[in-house]
Parts: sequence; C-alpha cells; structure tokens
Amino acid sequence: ANSMQKFKKWLGKYYLFINAQGESFGQKLQYCFQNAFRQGFHQVILVASDNPDIPKEYLTEAIYSLQLNDVVIGPCDDGGYYLLGFTKKGFTPIVFDDIPWSTPRVFQKTFDILQEKKRLIHILPTWYDIDTFEDLLKFYDRNKDSPLDSLTTMTALDTYLKNNYKL
Repeated sequence: ANSMQKFKKWLGKYYLFINAQGESFGQKLQYCFQNAFRQGFHQVILVASDNPDIPKEYLTEAIYSLQLNDVVIGPCDDGGYYLLGFTKKGFTPIVFDDIPWSTPRVFQKTFDILQEKKRLIHILPTWYDIDTFEDLLKFYDRNKDSPLDSLTTMTALDTYLKNNYKL
C-alpha cells in the first residue's frame, strides 16, 4: 500500500481525506477549502500540522465562532497563523494569493485582506508553531509531564535528548 492509502486507513472511515492539490502552498490551502465546500460542508477549518498541542478550547472556540462570523483565524507568535476557518458564504479565496508564506507578515496580510473584503473575523488566542529545534525543545518542555507525554513524538524526543544532551 502506498503512503496515501496508509494515511486513509489510519484516519478510518469517519474522516474525509482530501489530498491537497496545487503548485503553491496557498493554492493547496485554497483547494482544500473549495473541495470541502463542494462536498457540502458549510463551515471548514484547517489546522496546521506543526502545532500538535493546540489547546482543545481553541478548537472549540473556532468551531463556535463560525456561527456568528465569516472567518476564524489563529495567529502564531511568529507572524503566521495556525488555524484558518471559513463559512461557505464568507470564503475568501484571495487570501491565498500573493501571501509571503513563511514570513512574519502572513497573519497581518491575511487579516488586512479579510478586513478589506468586509468579512466578520474572529481572532483566536495567539499560539506557536514548531519551525526550529528551539521550538521543538519548548514543545517538549511544555508537555513532558502532561497527558501528551506518552505520544510517540515525545518518546522519540526524550530518547534523542537523553542520548545527545545528557538530560
């Protein structure tokens, strides 16, 4: 089985797998939203994969915020965003065009476009993502004695750090 089939099997039958398509990162995000709306969803939220410990309260807040707003966005402390959600009516594909991805201006530029288009925006609390080894160490420190401590990632990090840094 190829990696896509393995991933679909891992997700199980209750989750919809959408393989992102497009040349740029922005086109891939746009495709995921458009595909989900085409399938009949009225609210769609994308969450970045480089923030594995987003508080579930933030996710709950994101879901409920779309009952009253067109857009929900969760800013990262590095200037990007960790979550973006739209209602079908409020979907604004232009936010994926000409964005300086992986720069400190991603959130601000996205926010400015949404305001210009008169969207009702709900902003979640700021969170962080894991881009550097230092970010990974912060993730480890924050979660080492939490329920996430048993994650494969945490176990692997624990072994790596003990072997290389004599913790």
